[in-house]
Amino acid sequence: ISCVTNNDCPNAFSCKNNYCQYPTYYCLGHDSCIEENKSNDVLYSIQDNTQPEINELNHINTNSYIIIESCHPNNYKCYTRPCFKDSDCFSNNCEVESRRCLINKEFPIYSCINKEKGGMICGKYLEEECTDDNDCLTQQCDTQLHICKKFNKDDITIVDDNSFNNNIKNEKEQMKEKELNDKENVDSAIIFKEVLILIFIIIPVFVLTQYLKSTKYVKNIKRNRKIFEYKKVLVEDLSNC
Repeated sequence: ISCVTNNDCPNAFSCKNNYCQYPTYYCLGHDSCIEENKSNDVLYSIQDNTQPEINELNHINTNSYIIIESCHPNNYKCYTRPCFKDSDCFSNNCEVESRRCLINKEFPIYSCINKEKGGMICGKYLEEECTDDNDCLTQQCDTQLHICKKFNKDDITIVDDNSFNNNIKNEKEQMKEKELNDKENVDSAIIFKEVLILIFIIIPVFVLTQYLKSTKYVKNIKRNRKIFEYKKVLVEDLSNC
């Protein structure tokens, strides 16, 4: 939408280079859409005041951890923020083994963003399948993998993703550290359990067994001594006869 002042841009951030600057939009297929609020990193469902009952049903308000980015399953070098279930991903497709969100081939993600020189550009989001450049938000379709590649930085406003990648790496390192700590805790619990079993079961059983054996041994000695004494007396009696 062309503009002269900010007042010419309803529901927009501002007027820039005679074009209204709108939030970044993400749509799953052509139905479920959300907008990005960069001031607090919260995603909101797009509102339609003419159909409030639909907004109530499809509201995604204050869902701050939904993972927008997704990977093509054939691109093994691609990773996202870690997911644990389908609902963690905007594509509703989590590869639990690798903990990354995958594209949903039935419902590709489309996005619309502001161009640096004004206006907006829309198209399939990164890693979505494409046949030519015009399919992609970035205007770049990989000729080998047939997926949308990264932006051409000359014409499109993008956020430096170094911090994003660092956050992903930090999250992965934290997850590995947590898994290691959990494993150590489990090992410690197993060792503690084995020590308790040793103290309260194995050692008492061993002591009791040894006690019973020694008691039986003593009884046998006493029994043998009585038999010996009986035989001795019997022999002496016979001798006297």
